[in-house]
Amino acid sequence: MKPRTEVERREQEGRERVRQIRGLVWLAVAAVVFAVARAGGHRVFTPGWWRFW
Repeated sequence: MKPRTEVERREQEGRERVRQIRGLVWLAVAAVVFAVARAGGHRVFTPGWWRFW
């Protein structure tokens, strides 16, 4: 096995960080979808919820 260079190591760490961030975003989206599904759309999105002014 050839030894990794500093550049290869940094590229691998960068790819790993991107995968971690992508996984955390998917986890957050899943948590929000689960919370909305559990509460019910009528309780989360009440009539006029988009009008703040």
